[in-house]
Amino acid sequence: MNLRDYKSKKTSSQTADKVESDLRAQSNRYEKMSQDALSAALKEAVEESKRNGNFDKEKLRDFALAVGPSLTPEQRARLEALIGSL
Repeated sequence: MNLRDYKSKKTSSQTADKVESDLRAQSNRYEKMSQDALSAALKEAVEESKRNGNFDKEKLRDFALAVGPSLTPEQRARLEALIGSL
């Protein structure tokens, strides 16, 4: 199943293609980073969001719930601790 399977009727295929392309680019960017580097990148993104006034902790928690099943118990615990510290 891919991103296009999740698009709404209002979303054009071009928009879905763009979102899928952006997600692939982000995945490629982060896949080779160490856990410490990923943690630092997340903290930096959160700090920037807070400065811009658009930080939403619920969206961050939703993200953690979405990726949680693909993580090991250790990774999940680390992510939960990191989110708790933000």
